[in-house]
Order: sequence, then structure tokens, then C-alpha cells
Amino acid sequence: MASLKIELTGDGIIDNAAIYLEDPEESIEYKLNPTSDTKWETEINLPIQNELDYSLYVVAFSGTHFDCRITNMDSNKTIEFEGKTGHPIKNRAHISGSQNI
Repeated sequence: MASLKIELTGDGIIDNAAIYLEDPEESIEYKLNPTSDTKWETEINLPIQNELDYSLYVVAFSGTHFDCRITNMDSNKTIEFEGKTGHPIKNRAHISGSQNI
């Protein structure tokens, strides 16, 4: 089991965020919780080997740039990436990837 901390920080207001992580059996959705208008986070335990598959979904109705950091609390390894949502018509962003953690 790996203890993961997921932190999402927006330049502007983030209205909703969820991340799907692949464990050996299935894809599981984890809702991120707001700590402020621009920062969302969650901590989870997940059985992973070396590589983590992720799909992040972010909704920001006013549009914003954001940074996401996934930290393996056991090894202090991190995955960092960024994205941008559009303005009211396309207010969602979807980023997926797979990296060692």
C-alpha cells in the first residue's frame, strides 16, 4: 500500500475536482476536497507497484490555470503536472497519464 497525497492548486477558483486512479483491479474515483477556493486535496492509500495511472478532471466555471502534485508519502517521490480550463463554454479540463511514483 502506498500513502498518496493529491494537491490541486488553481490560479483562480476551482469549482470541482476528482481524480481516477488505477489499482490492480479497477479504476477508482476519488473526490478532492476544498481547503480554499483555489486549493483542493485528498489523501488515500492505494496498492501500487511502481507506476501510477491517473486521470484528473477539473471544473472551473470562470476558467483557470492549475497545478497538481501527487506525492507518495512513503518514498517522497512526486508526480507534478499542470493544466488549464477554458471559460464558461469549455470549463472542464481532463489530464491523464502514467508515471513512476
